[in-house]
Amino acid sequence: MRAAILKFQRFADLPMTGVLDRATLRKMSMSRCGNRDVGDLPIPMRVKFRSRRTKRYAIEG
Repeated sequence: MRAAILKFQRFADLPMTGVLDRATLRKMSMSRCGNRDVGDLPIPMRVKFRSRRTKRYAIEG
């Protein structure tokens, strides 16, 4: 449980205490964009998204 709280606090840019304090609870109760969190996706799905993006050209000058 402590690891999950620390992960959320890092994501929300809160002081990383690992304790479910008032600021953490307030941030958890705020509405978010509605998209799934990246951490919820299975590992192969995240890798698939990353490998699909390749640099096609580079601007020089």
